[in-house]
Amino acid sequence: YDLCAKSEICANYTIQECSSEPDCMIDESESCIPTKSVSCSCSQVRSECQGTAGCSWYFGACNVDYCYGRDPCESDQCNHPGECDRKSGICRPMVPKTDNTICTDGIENTLGDRCVNGSCIPTELCEDRIDELQVILEDADVS
Repeated sequence: YDLCAKSEICANYTIQECSSEPDCMIDESESCIPTKSVSCSCSQVRSECQGTAGCSWYFGACNVDYCYGRDPCESDQCNHPGECDRKSGICRPMVPKTDNTICTDGIENTLGDRCVNGSCIPTELCEDRIDELQVILEDADVS
């Protein structure tokens, strides 16, 4: 049983046969193709691997890239997106941007909003909002 021969075998399956075959899948054009894991396992050359959708060269071999084609990891105005782990598809935690990066805290009557330790903090407080802003500063653990 040669997994790498699946490319030809899958192509000859009907849609029903394809959907019941664990090493084949139906793509966007409704063609029966080998699954990513089969396609990646069969790409032994790095350049071929990088050209196969859903595969990446890591750990010295061609493996399924679970980050391929997905939305980028979460970010916000004070944090860079965390890196996606290709082996699991899980995003690592966001990385704070450089302190003093300009941001907007979304609160009226504050000025000079800047990123500090990954949180958007106002640098100038207006008199009528001091209580609300104090809570924000305490939540961000910024002194």
